[in-house]
This record gives sequence, C-alpha cells and structure tokens, in this order.
Amino acid sequence: MDTEDIRVEVVWRNVTVESVSEPFKGALIKRIQGKIEPSTMTALLGASGAGKTTMLNAIIGKTNERLKVSGEILLNGYPVDASVWKCAVGFVGEHLHAYETQTVEETLRFAVAISRDTGPETVVNEEVSCLIKALGLSRIAHTQISSISTGERTRLSLGITLAKRPSILIMDEVTNELDSFNVVHILKILMALRQQGKGIMISFQRLPQEMLSFFDKIMIICQGGVVFNGCPEECVEFFRSCGHDLKKYVGSSDFFMDVLSVDTTTPESEKMSLGRIARLKMCWKRIEPLAVSSIIEKTEFPTVSRRYILSFTLIFKRNLSDFLRRHELMRILSIQKLTTLALLVLVYFRLDYTQKGIRDRFGILSFIVMGSFEKTAAAAIIFLDSYRKALKREVCAGMYGAAMSYFASLVSSFCILGTSWIAYIAAAYWIVGLNPNILRFVFFVLILVIVTVFSMSFGIVVALHTKTLVQAQVLTSVLIMSFIILGGAFVDPGTIPGFARWAIWISPVYYALEIALQSQFEGLVFECKGSERCISNGNEALHLYGFRRVGYGVSVGMLLLITTVSIALGAISTNRVFKPRNSI
Repeated sequence: MDTEDIRVEVVWRNVTVESVSEPFKGALIKRIQGKIEPSTMTALLGASGAGKTTMLNAIIGKTNERLKVSGEILLNGYPVDASVWKCAVGFVGEHLHAYETQTVEETLRFAVAISRDTGPETVVNEEVSCLIKALGLSRIAHTQISSISTGERTRLSLGITLAKRPSILIMDEVTNELDSFNVVHILKILMALRQQGKGIMISFQRLPQEMLSFFDKIMIICQGGVVFNGCPEECVEFFRSCGHDLKKYVGSSDFFMDVLSVDTTTPESEKMSLGRIARLKMCWKRIEPLAVSSIIEKTEFPTVSRRYILSFTLIFKRNLSDFLRRHELMRILSIQKLTTLALLVLVYFRLDYTQKGIRDRFGILSFIVMGSFEKTAAAAIIFLDSYRKALKREVCAGMYGAAMSYFASLVSSFCILGTSWIAYIAAAYWIVGLNPNILRFVFFVLILVIVTVFSMSFGIVVALHTKTLVQAQVLTSVLIMSFIILGGAFVDPGTIPGFARWAIWISPVYYALEIALQSQFEGLVFECKGSERCISNGNEALHLYGFRRVGYGVSVGMLLLITTVSIALGAISTNRVFKPRNSI
C-alpha cells in the first residue's frame, strides 16, 4: 500500500508544556487539546508568544531537557509509535536549514532517494521531476539554495517533507516572511494536498480575512491556552456571543491581534487585556467539545529497510560535494598549508646529522604533531557548523539515524581535510629530510591518520555541546592546548604537581609525540665535532630530552584507545543532540 493512501488522524488531549529551568519556570501551554483530520486544512492562529510553536513541538516530539511535556497524543486512536509517527507525520519549520551549496534538484533528489526502500533511478528521477513541477520550482531547479528567494525556500522545504509521503503535514509559521502572493501560492499547493487526503495544520501570526476561505477549521491560541477551535463560521458567532463583533474589522488578522494581544503600554491596559483573554478562555472552556478519535485502527506503514550503506553513501557524497563547492574556504585552507610548508622548508631544509640537527628534528616533529591536533580539529568544527542544522532537521524527520550522520560527517571530513593535511605533511617530511627509511615513513603517516581522526572526532564532540562556532573553536583550542602542555615537549612530566600528573596519561599528544619521536630517532647516528658535548645516536637524544618514557606498543595502544573513546563519544553526543525526544 502507498503511504499516501493511508488515512491518518492525530489527536492530542491535556497537553501541557512546563519550563523546569529559571527564570521562566512555569507552564508555557496548559491542558490543550485538538486534532488534525484527513482531508482537512486547519489554521493555527495566535500572536507571537501565544504558544503555537511550543504546542506543535510538543506534538511532533521536538522538545529539550529544559521542558517537561505531559498529556496524551494518539494516532488513529492509538498511542504514538515512533516508527509509525515518522512515516505518518511531516513537519515544515519556519526556516529551511539545508546545504546551501546544493541545488534545488539535488536537495529534493537526496530527500527522495534516502526516503525510499528500493527502486530504479528512473523512479527517483520521475518523482523529483513531479515535486519540482508541483511546487513551481522548475525555473530554479539547478540553482544553489543560497541564491533562491524566501518563497522558493519555503516551497523547497515543503518538497523535502513531501518526499517521504506523509499523511499529516504540520507547518510552523512558514509564511511569516512572505508577501501575499507567495502565501496564496503556498495555500493553493496545500489545497491540492488536502484533496489527496492529507490532514494539514499551518500556524500563522496574521491571517488576512480573504485567506480564511482556504481553511476548513481555525484553532486560536492565546497565553498558552485555546480560545477557539472550529470552522470559520462558528468562530464569528463565538466571538460575537462573547461581545466582540468580527464583522467590524476589515481583516480577521487585525481583529485577532487586537482582541488577543496583551497591551503592556500601562499597568491598567495590561490588566484589562489579560482579563479579556481570561474571559474568552473561560467562555470556550464551557462549550469546548472533547477531542476524540474518529478513526480507530492500528496503522501500519510499509517498512523501509534501513539501508545503512546507501544512506551513508548519500550523506558522504553530499558532504564531499559541499566541501568542494566552498571555494573561498578551500582557497584559504590551501594558502594556509602552502605558506606553512614554505616556512618549514625555509627553516628546516635538508636536516643534517649534526648536534644542531637533533634540536631541529625535535622542533619540526613537535610542530607537526601539535599542528595536526589543532588545525584538523578547527577545520572539522568549521565544516560541521555549516551543515549542523541541516543534519539535525533530517535526523528529526527520520530520514536517517543520528549515528549515521556522525560517521558520514567524520569520514567525509577526513577524506577532504585529513588527507590534504597528511599529504602536506608527507611533502614536508621528504623535503626537509626526516628519517629516510620508507617503513618508518609509512608508520609515521599511520600515526598522523590516527591523530587526525581523533582531532576531528574530538572537534565534533565539542561543537555538538556548544551553541556557537566561536564557542566551539575557543573551547577546543583550550582543551588541545592543555593536551599539548601535558605532552612533554615543554615540561618534564616529573615536575608537574602530583594532583595534576594523572592528566598526562589521558593526553593524546603525549602518546603521539612519544611514537613520532621514537620512530624518527631510533637508529639515527649523529656527528660529534671537537670538544662540544656530543649526543651520538637517536636513543641517547630521546633520553636526554625526556622521552621514551613508554614504549611503542603502549603508546600506540593508548592512542588507539583514546581515539576510539572520542569516536564513541561523538556518536553518543550526536544521538543525544540531534535525536528528537518525545516525552509523552
């Protein structure tokens, strides 16, 4: 059975959302009930701060730890099942968070391909073409999202949601920044969807009277409670019975804003408007019918098998495409690497085997290891920040799992940023003349791979737990600097106070430096001239500089363990931050 042929009804009763954190502790919405029926369009009206978005987020399960949600949500008379819900219900938010470098067609193609089980490419192409035509996006099909208008972004956002063929469509204030022409365009598209049997609810702050004819029902919220829920004709009569004549106003939106807004100009006007709203709520409570399910049947949607390889491939390819299209950022990163390479060559060109060469080798190896930690982590944070909101939107929509988004992002970041960094280091390695043994070079590169993977996963973990790009960059820099200070290059670990010395053993820089220096110095012989103090070989140099405290095996094992823990924390953090938490 096609999902579009399944009749679905959503009912919610006694839904309350409370803020559990100061200073806004208290109920945001209280004991609200309502329903979305098939083949019905409902307008959700209310002033800014009335509770529209809070109610819709509670219904779709988009809540956070600062909010406590209670109540009952039913789908065709049965409690919500997560696997059914993500197939049955589609959500379109006020703002479209997407990969800005992708074209409209590429974005819809991704949404269709990742939402399907199996099928030939021609089927995907046909469905994408139908969506583009139905949404009026043909003219901009091959335009990058960053270059399209607000109205076109709204229609594209609707198309992304329609790709999974939901039976219920919930839209939150998507028309706020649109002119009347684009609003009517959107409403006509929604009317066509209603005729296909979909139940639709769309929220507004203002709805002109001439647009009321598009809707079968109106639900009005004010101060966290329902003021009215029914057909437009009943709305006029209800407000008239409460002493407010709707016909006196040119536009219904002006009427609702005038009657339902809180006037804070003076204490008296605020008290008067709050009293008026309280009376309207009381009037509605007296006559409000109980929201009951008219469809009672266990709903089953066709199962879409979790094709992990396909999902991973689609996300991975999209990330690579996004990276390569960020020409300005890629240019800056390339200039940074080439400039640093030129300076390294200028300072360390053709390292010799004199006593000075020992210090130079310690210097460049320490720079490479420390730079690998800091620069790759910073680059991973920048790229994650560019599409973080898009990933969260898609995970919340059930397009793929949170862990899948993390691993695809980590691997794609490594392929673009990590490999370019390692290639740059490899060039510097041979130009300046580090250890010429090919096996030691390969081992050195493998260690850099582990360091790069750790740094990128670590950067992603920090970025997920911070709110802004600047916060993530600063915190990551501070933490990596702490690892570097504890790495042994600048201080003898034995001189660190005992209460802090334990931190050395969890510093990945400590183990990476040990491995890099041991692999490069072992087997080297240095020249001794005259009466100068002589270090004759690499092992002696390692002991003199305070290294070789732990062996190869322990260092490699600990570095792998720390990297594995960082990767696991990344997957757990992504699941915690991205995955919707339906508290009801």
